[in-house]
Amino acid sequence: QGHVDWAETGHFEGAIAWMKDLRRAPVPARIDYTFYPSHQRADLGTGPSGAWWVQGLRARTHEAGALGSVSAVSHALPDPQPMLIRSQDALNNADGPAAVQQLAWGATKAGPAASPSMDLTLRNVAAAQLQLGPAGLRGPATITVATDGPTRLGLQGLAAGSVVRVGRVLVGTADRSGSAAVSLAAGKAVITLGAGARPSTAGSVSASSLPTTGGSPAIPVLAVLSLLTAAAARRRATCPS
Repeated sequence: QGHVDWAETGHFEGAIAWMKDLRRAPVPARIDYTFYPSHQRADLGTGPSGAWWVQGLRARTHEAGALGSVSAVSHALPDPQPMLIRSQDALNNADGPAAVQQLAWGATKAGPAASPSMDLTLRNVAAAQLQLGPAGLRGPATITVATDGPTRLGLQGLAAGSVVRVGRVLVGTADRSGSAAVSLAAGKAVITLGAGARPSTAGSVSASSLPTTGGSPAIPVLAVLSLLTAAAARRRATCPS
């Protein structure tokens, strides 16, 4: 029986008993998301756009039947892994002999230690937005991306002025809202997020400007020399020869 039969008869007891007290992770460490780009209607504001901390998905190919997909893992979030229990048995009942294979969930074991990194695999994705805060990346981090074509990847939740590199190449800094964007070619790339905002020059005084007027320090020096010269000339004019 399927869920339609259960809805018609009101018998969800089996499904409820199987689910027990299981709870969905509010912010999962792993996201596997596949969508039909042809269902996206920008003019209506409808269609698939993303899941959890992966949003703003747009595909390169939109024809009917085409798929786009994202596989993302944030190693900064807890990722407990349930153990799989496989079993096989032989039955011999009124319906005849049968071989039965079963797969069940066992106890949950702790995942690997958290690290400020993410793995991202994109297929037929022209653009995507990563919300770094919910993904657990709130400081220096690395994002390893594999994409099958050109992709514009947005980054949200950075500290203003954070440095963004692809490989060793500086590609930009986060704006005041903490956003940045990276253009990636097909293949694999490693994005490195810097340690935070660059030092601000607001309120500082450079060696060539005055703190109050911003003028050149040479101007008052020349003024003092002019006054001294004028005073010396007046003194010579008043002294008896």
